[in-house]
Amino acid sequence: MKKLLNILIGILLGGILMFCYIKYFPTTPKTPKVSAIDFEGKINEIGELSTAEYVYSITQVADKDKLTVLGIKIPFTESKIIYGYSGTIKAGVDFTQIKITADESSKEIKVKMPDARILSNELDQDSLIIYDERNSIFNQFSFEDMNASQAELKATAETAAIERDILGIAKENAKTIIEKTIRGLFEDEEYRIVFE
Repeated sequence: MKKLLNILIGILLGGILMFCYIKYFPTTPKTPKVSAIDFEGKINEIGELSTAEYVYSITQVADKDKLTVLGIKIPFTESKIIYGYSGTIKAGVDFTQIKITADESSKEIKVKMPDARILSNELDQDSLIIYDERNSIFNQFSFEDMNASQAELKATAETAAIERDILGIAKENAKTIIEKTIRGLFEDEEYRIVFE
């Protein structure tokens, strides 16, 4: 019986040592080989005019609570990452929705344009900075976790940009661009430009 117990302990210790060796002294390169299996692309026509951008840097904390087994929280199984990204939010208008009419009798050029909207919110993937990382080997962050964290980070940045009136600024900038374009087409200064 004692011999069997020693064999089991030896196998267990051997397994732990092998796991630690593979984890901390890998024989294969750490960077994975990546190759494209399938690629598909299409160019679409768009009618968007970006007229304002919000450049941001944001730091975020992602936590994963301790694992729970039968209602008991297992110690040392929590994970935490503090990281930061830079990104750019662009806002503008869909210029295919802009309607311009000239009224000769009133000498007015009426411009009807849609409200500005967020056109893009891009994270610079090369800007990633990890300030602190505490990963439990039993509760590591997955791609899904990181994608959810990035989506939350982008939503936070978009809310901040809207609070700083990116949409109002984008619409005013669009009006300035449209007015300059119209003034270039109509040399007669008698026309008044009215935005509706």
